[in-house]
Amino acid sequence: QLRLEQDLSFALLSVSGDFAQEPLVLEVSGLELCALPGCSALRDAMTNKLKSDFNRSTAYQWWTDCIEEFSPQHSKLRRVHESLAQYYLPNYLLEKAFWGYLNAPPQGYSYLGAFEVYQEGDAGARITARPSDACVKAKKEQFDLIDELCKEVLTNDRLMGEKFAPSSMNFLAMSHGRAVGQNGADPSKIIKLFTAAKHWGPGTDGWRQFDQTWLCVDQKDWLGRTVEER
Repeated sequence: QLRLEQDLSFALLSVSGDFAQEPLVLEVSGLELCALPGCSALRDAMTNKLKSDFNRSTAYQWWTDCIEEFSPQHSKLRRVHESLAQYYLPNYLLEKAFWGYLNAPPQGYSYLGAFEVYQEGDAGARITARPSDACVKAKKEQFDLIDELCKEVLTNDRLMGEKFAPSSMNFLAMSHGRAVGQNGADPSKIIKLFTAAKHWGPGTDGWRQFDQTWLCVDQKDWLGRTVEER
């Protein structure tokens, strides 16, 4: 989730002008993309329970076995899981998603260090981001797990991901696209991701009634065409 500190600042570094070779760099301070509430405590509980058996498969099995202990009313992770499960995605994709949320660095260790804009051929301008070096050093084990997972997802699942979760997939492309020889993120998707919503609120039934972001979607006409972005 996105967290802004009271003091948020950006610094545009000097640039060469040839963005295909050297990026435009925008350093940032006070912007954090940290784990969902409760995920860090859940990870600690799982590592204590599973010990050396803690891995992607065993963690997801533990989650599915105990999922009813996490009420949609109080658990954002449970609501995220249900939002993905409604698309009847293959189990291996749900497992990957859960592993990513579970290992996201906790608050205080997930600051962004800079945005970088490259000119990437026919794709045009693309955005890449890198985390704070200090955060990576402090939580190296978790960052290594996230790096491995994100590279795997982009390599194997980017086309499917851009269909079902374009914002999330472009976020991955922003953080790891260039590391796997792919384009960075589409700037329009990242701008939308960081833009305040015009509409929000819960749904009317099931887990959706507890999700204040359920109505935070584009407004569409009866043909399914977007008439107003959220």
